[in-house]
Amino acid sequence: MTSLRLAVFALVVGVATTASAQILDIEINNGVFYVYDTTDLSTFATSPAVVPPWSGGPSPRNFFSGVFIADIVSVNGQPARGVMVRRGTRVGLTTNQVPGQAIADTIRGFIDDGVWEIQTADGTAVGTFTTHGFIGGPAPQVRQPQPQAPTSRSRGEPERSLGWEAN
Repeated sequence: MTSLRLAVFALVVGVATTASAQILDIEINNGVFYVYDTTDLSTFATSPAVVPPWSGGPSPRNFFSGVFIADIVSVNGQPARGVMVRRGTRVGLTTNQVPGQAIADTIRGFIDDGVWEIQTADGTAVGTFTTHGFIGGPAPQVRQPQPQAPTSRSRGEPERSLGWEAN
């Protein structure tokens, strides 16, 4: 079994709107990564035999794509049901020029879209949420905002600052 820890941000509407983070510890099982192994779209999902999933191997080239499907078996330690479906495309972002990869200001492997449909253990619908973002590569370095004093005024107003400076 694999456990995925997700931070889910929810807006609570009442007298005032406040944001809070909730952690969902989702365990999945029976996960399989399927690759687009043909350019003939008419042959997708037509094989009567079990198609072996991609088993890893050498790092795939850019624009390699696939779909990961897995059963959800628990949420925050409680039995659950449901499905996780994620679609990924290798983008191979790198800060150094490497043939076959895209040069960027960050290092990332894949762009990923996910749909998570969760049910209670008896099959009652709980909800569906989606995820989107990069996977692979080192965690981004987050720089703390540096306070800045206004440097100029316009029409009697202090200059607005984003609270950080570019390097």
